[in-house]
Amino acid sequence: MFSGDRFFLCGDAACFTDPLFSQGVHLATQSAVSAAAAIDRIIAHEDELDAVHQWYGRSYRETYEQYHEFLASFYTFASFTEPESEFWLRRRISESDDDRLNRKRWFERLAAGDDDTDTARSVAGFRDRAATMISIGRHKRMDLSDEFSDDELNGARVRWITHLTKQLNRITWLRWNGDEVLLRPYYKVEPLSFRLERKLVIGNELGQDMIKYPLEEEHRLVFEELLKDRVGYRALIRQLGDAGRQDVSSQIVIRLMETGLLTGFDKNDNRVHIQDRLRFDGVGTDYEV
Repeated sequence: MFSGDRFFLCGDAACFTDPLFSQGVHLATQSAVSAAAAIDRIIAHEDELDAVHQWYGRSYRETYEQYHEFLASFYTFASFTEPESEFWLRRRISESDDDRLNRKRWFERLAAGDDDTDTARSVAGFRDRAATMISIGRHKRMDLSDEFSDDELNGARVRWITHLTKQLNRITWLRWNGDEVLLRPYYKVEPLSFRLERKLVIGNELGQDMIKYPLEEEHRLVFEELLKDRVGYRALIRQLGDAGRQDVSSQIVIRLMETGLLTGFDKNDNRVHIQDRLRFDGVGTDYEV
């Protein structure tokens, strides 16, 4: 429990992650902003007390889980690049029953999907995400210098985006995973005012949802069409653009695929695998690897 009644836990008081990447600093600042926004919302809307606490607990837990998965993937990748290192080998995740990760929700999803039908959430898929993370952010030169420029990473990023775009364009039809397309209330911290505002997010009747991008009824109707007709990736992007989400239409589709709400298929009805990324979604900023 991260909060309740008149208290909100922040920073190390709530949870702790490995100090390797100073992630505790981000968790502390993000939780402080979220807690302040939550308190402000409760003062103005006392009837939303329980809902705001539920939001705080979920958003904090999911951010922590993102960081934890990042660390585990980094350690696992390092164990393969330096197989003679006992330090890294002891931190490798190679089986879905690794008891060091009990009660970690991302790992429970990984273990549950460790079969041929759910490669994205299998141990193999976990290693793929780690490899993707490293390949995009890895520098080619071996010497250290204070002349670092972010442009050094552009080549790898362009190659990755090119491959992603090709995969997406192979999708000739998309399946909505569920019998219903629903909108349900959620909260978002506004990045400029830092106030907690009620929004609507899309999901299905099974409890799955995509909380990154708030959507409205006109967007829900776009996805509801997937229950009736075969709609391809490009057509779906155009429809979302016509509904006012042109700037983030592809990101919305990718996020829905990552959360398991959408599945894409090619012209031969074969599933198109989209390699998901490790993300760090803070208040007002997205950290995507």
